[in-house]
Amino acid sequence: MGYIYFFAFLYLVSILSAGAVDSEEISYDFSVENRLFPSGSAYNVDDNLFGSFSAELEYYHEWTDRRELLVITPFVRLDVNDSERSHFDLRELFWQKRFSDWDVSLGFRKVFWGQTEGLHLVDIINQTDWVENIDGEDKLGQPMLQTTWLRNFGTFDFFWLPYFRERTFAGENGRLRPSIIINTDKPRYESAAREWHQDWAVRWYHTIGQYDIGLSYFEGTERQPLFQPRFKQNGQLELMPYYYQTKRLGVDLLYISGGWIWKLEALSIDASFDDRKQAFTGGFEYTLVGVFDSQYDLGLLSEYMYDDRGSSFTPFEHDLLVGGRLAFNNINGTDILGGLIIDTDIGSVLAFVEMGTRLNDWWSLDVEFRGFFKQERGELLYDLRDDDLFQFQLTRHM
Repeated sequence: MGYIYFFAFLYLVSILSAGAVDSEEISYDFSVENRLFPSGSAYNVDDNLFGSFSAELEYYHEWTDRRELLVITPFVRLDVNDSERSHFDLRELFWQKRFSDWDVSLGFRKVFWGQTEGLHLVDIINQTDWVENIDGEDKLGQPMLQTTWLRNFGTFDFFWLPYFRERTFAGENGRLRPSIIINTDKPRYESAAREWHQDWAVRWYHTIGQYDIGLSYFEGTERQPLFQPRFKQNGQLELMPYYYQTKRLGVDLLYISGGWIWKLEALSIDASFDDRKQAFTGGFEYTLVGVFDSQYDLGLLSEYMYDDRGSSFTPFEHDLLVGGRLAFNNINGTDILGGLIIDTDIGSVLAFVEMGTRLNDWWSLDVEFRGFFKQERGELLYDLRDDDLFQFQLTRHM
């Protein structure tokens, strides 16, 4: 129902803006994706090859001397194997009005907070689209009213978030999921208002010399659920997502000096059922320019992850990320990012490699590898121990 109201409002805006176009752009991306799992899963899904198709449109419209803006970005994926991965989403559909020292935006938007590479602890506004990729980088569009106030001493963002988006999860025929099926049709909420709980947030950020500083506060429904077991009438066990209320105070920091980039994200979390908890991740990236007298730049990165919310909430309680980023500096924009996330307590390893390149003006190729090694029973990633995968995505840009 929430979609209908926003569609009606923004359709009205588009009608009012007709005939007053200062700038208008439209683009399309069509992708074919294949996921190859070398092994059968640990939870009786033996398909090794998964195929899907996706499409994303982006429409950009400015008028009133570029002081008003309309952005529409719908996304759809059709998965051959997993019906839960087939989905439609409004990544963005919003109207924005710009004034002298403040802006107002209304609609579905994507807002990113954070600085670190391995985890984005302070990034809370948008829900994660987990069926797209388990790295947490893909987000669902969030209905919001956002007001931005621009001052010499920093930028203030104020958010009213009237509707909550549930997290997406792979279905019974999918991979990269727990061995017990997650029932996304019957989520549970701490708030009696359920998905209509009125969340809100505020963030201040500013650049001071070589520092980028962000301070944020969020109060509302936690985007990452806990899971409560339940037996169905046939005796089969399933997991019910439980979305609880939380208050989160966050800080993110970036410092640049020469070839060094130092990064930090830290959280103080107050949930109604638990004592106040802390989490942080921080580290560095150091870039070697023209490594081995070549055109390539090599970035060496390392981050430490700490979270005292426990293993039922996160697999990254005491973990170390080590990796590198290789930029080819060519006309195709080729780059490779790879690394290991090592659990310093039990020695389990999550390995990843991501490569992207532009084949020509119309085509691009993205390749990913993820491997799960030495996963221990009782850990969140244990059920993924046989889900090592290679992912290939070919995209046509129009």
